[in-house]
Amino acid sequence: MDGYLLLTFTMERTQEETVDAHAEIIEHLSETADDDNAVDAAHQAFLRLPVEERQPFLRKLVSASAAMNDSRPANQPFNGPWMLFKRLGAKPKEPFEGSEEIQKAVAKLAAENCLRLPKSITALGVIEEDELKEICIRGACSRDEKMRYLYPSMKDERSISLDLTSVTQQIDGAYLERLSAILQFEKFLGYVKLPQLKYEKQLMLGQKNDLAYVGYKFVFEWLKTKGVVKIFEISVVDLELPGHSDQSIIHILDGWDMKLWDWRRFDISSSTISQVAPHVEEVVLYFSGRKAVLESWASERGLIVLESLKKLTIKAFPEVEAYTASDIYLGQFETTFSKMVRAADREVIINTTFSGASPWALPHAQSGHLSVEQMSKTHFWLNHMEKFALEVYNLDLVDDDDKEIAKPSVKIALIDTGVNIGPGQEDIIVAKGRSFCAGGRDWFVEPFVHGTHMARCIQKICPAVELYVARLDDSTKYSEFTVRSATQAINWAVDLGVDIISMSWSFSEYNNASSEVNNFREAITRAHQKDIILFASMKDQAPLREDFRDYPIGLTETIGIGSATRYGEPAAYNTKGIAQFYLPGEGIQLPNPDPSNNGELTEVTGSSTATAFAAGLAGLILYCMKLVRIPLKDSEVDIAEKRIQHAHTTGGMTHIFQRMCRGNDFLEVWEVFPEELRPGEYEGLIDIQKVVEQLLPDVYVRRKKAHY
Repeated sequence: MDGYLLLTFTMERTQEETVDAHAEIIEHLSETADDDNAVDAAHQAFLRLPVEERQPFLRKLVSASAAMNDSRPANQPFNGPWMLFKRLGAKPKEPFEGSEEIQKAVAKLAAENCLRLPKSITALGVIEEDELKEICIRGACSRDEKMRYLYPSMKDERSISLDLTSVTQQIDGAYLERLSAILQFEKFLGYVKLPQLKYEKQLMLGQKNDLAYVGYKFVFEWLKTKGVVKIFEISVVDLELPGHSDQSIIHILDGWDMKLWDWRRFDISSSTISQVAPHVEEVVLYFSGRKAVLESWASERGLIVLESLKKLTIKAFPEVEAYTASDIYLGQFETTFSKMVRAADREVIINTTFSGASPWALPHAQSGHLSVEQMSKTHFWLNHMEKFALEVYNLDLVDDDDKEIAKPSVKIALIDTGVNIGPGQEDIIVAKGRSFCAGGRDWFVEPFVHGTHMARCIQKICPAVELYVARLDDSTKYSEFTVRSATQAINWAVDLGVDIISMSWSFSEYNNASSEVNNFREAITRAHQKDIILFASMKDQAPLREDFRDYPIGLTETIGIGSATRYGEPAAYNTKGIAQFYLPGEGIQLPNPDPSNNGELTEVTGSSTATAFAAGLAGLILYCMKLVRIPLKDSEVDIAEKRIQHAHTTGGMTHIFQRMCRGNDFLEVWEVFPEELRPGEYEGLIDIQKVVEQLLPDVYVRRKKAHY
């Protein structure tokens, strides 16, 4: 038997019978998770517990099993408790005393710990699905764990939070409209976090003469239109003077009744909080140093009226009085308020902190500007492909009844730093996005400069792309991103059935755990086995250690891309290894995604840019093949389908790219793609068909297998 687990249950126990009963259950669960007889025995021992002991025991079982798993090898998890959970969560063959309450308790604990039971407890009619969603979203599990619990299929995923704190551009109706086209929200949100918004004075509803700030109102009204009915945590920056009045805040938050309050305005009135969040459990307040404010908070009509309050945090930023005086005031407040809490027979955790730094600082993306001379430079390769791509994209097909035929789709996953979808970026179309950032930063907030550049490069060459954006975890200070988030992003893209994955980055095995690297390689292999075309970027700097390899560049399942000069020569900064192919990557002119630069151009250079172009080119090729397949009759489809199947593999696309190289590894696209199509639907299709046949001749398709 696991001694540590038994110890967990015998601590603070004095009744010998109870200890023995608990020990018997754990003994059975420790034998093996796959032994039905052992689980049956544990189940019977559980039913012999007194009714009042059952639910507390289950909660401790969860905690203890989690502690045990932390100390066990990953391939030997302690699954016995979960097997008992599944048994208890199912409809019992013979109902026992308190069986319905136990089912509810099991369902709630499973939701809280993101354990998906084999059969939904809601089917038994003992608990509502919405209640389980609330428990899960409010729980302490990571966002990824919650998403797996809530949405077994990634195609059904919805956003369970909204964090715009890193957005430095104007957040207005147009910005939210852009988000509406991309985001689908769950009805319950874990949190909404908003930065300092730029707003104008507007008339409060129902008042003729009183002017007040109502800038945040439109955000919460928008969330209602998106189906959101409850927000558990609200955090709002409100620094600009005079800021929202108490009346404005009440008007904005009326009806939301959140559980955590963090409105970042100095010296906010406790009556304001109690009016809009009467059931709040955690409050964060910002104190400027004025004694009268603390006295108000500690009065009988102050914070004590918040009967559900469990935690209070006061962050002091003395501006009017000295630190010493403020420290004394806070001490007096804590003494007074603690007495009031004890008198009410309640418990509230009180934390007070001092800070000399502003609580409102937000990160800003950095980017340089270009001279007129630099902006005038163009790339022949890029100009040529852009013109052809637009000609193809604008070619409309109609059926025999003159009805427009739906265009084919190409799904490309961009795994990077996220994408800006705000003002000035309306031409970037994102089908779906997901962030794997541990810090909670979403995929469409800053810093997103690199990812936005890559998205634009892909879309330049493949305007018909359905872009799936995955944000890497860039919250760590020890590396640009975590390997774990890259693995998660690849698996996410695979589950969504993308055609191509673009990875304009690399990492070294030198400073990453071997287990993380192995998991990453397994994800790459999984994508390859699903016939997803994988593009990887060459390093643009010297390796950390020559005896350690870099990923994903160099893996046989990927196509390695390097940067070329405008003359087709490998760029001098390609310092590690030899790429399979070279595409333009020097001096590319793109709109600056930094909101403060008003759409000015910036110069982008590197193998990452070339990789995005390669992904876009592969997408364009697949699009052309699917397009010419549409008008074919059944008897003509075979070769077209085989061509698409062959091109839809890493090996097949490698062969196609090789056919565009003339004596070197630079893709001379002008040898295959015309700059424009002939006028007319039929003539245009014929021109595209010629391109397709040149890239992958019929005779090659007939004698080659569809897959490498």
